[in-house]
Amino acid sequence: LDCVQCQQCKLHAKLTVLGYGTALKILFVKHPQSLIHHLSKNEIIAFINTVAKFSESMKDVRELTQLYWNQQHQHQQSPPISDPAATTTITPQAKTKPSIQSPSETATQTTTASQPLDTSTSTSSITDLVDMTIGFISNLSRQKQLDSSLETQLIKLALHRNENLLLLTKHYHTDA
Repeated sequence: LDCVQCQQCKLHAKLTVLGYGTALKILFVKHPQSLIHHLSKNEIIAFINTVAKFSESMKDVRELTQLYWNQQHQHQQSPPISDPAATTTITPQAKTKPSIQSPSETATQTTTASQPLDTSTSTSSITDLVDMTIGFISNLSRQKQLDSSLETQLIKLALHRNENLLLLTKHYHTDA
């Protein structure tokens, strides 16, 4: 641990390692009655410190787990996101930069039949497509082509694996 530059980090690391060693020493001692004679003052302090860190970590895990399940419960009870055709649609311009059109503008244009996403597609490829979609939205936002409210709405649609949005990404991801 001497390779660490920060003195405080060295101290905490050495104290933690000594605490782990003391815990193992306590577990593997043959005569528990003579344990007090085998432990130094520093080992006892390190062991108490390590137990305190573990206790705090267990408390944090409990809190984070509770927060996670509360969020999952709220997510299941939230109403589904509205149909993207009723909100906005992204279409490419001549120079392959996407533009945002209102539903009425989109309805007046001629539409071509698109193939739905293949439901047999593996979960990892869908996840990759969602990741690519979020990256595409992020790039558009950085280029100031999306305002923050539309960016938020598109991110929500991507995370809910909206088929239309993922299909657009599948075909237009190289245009960014």
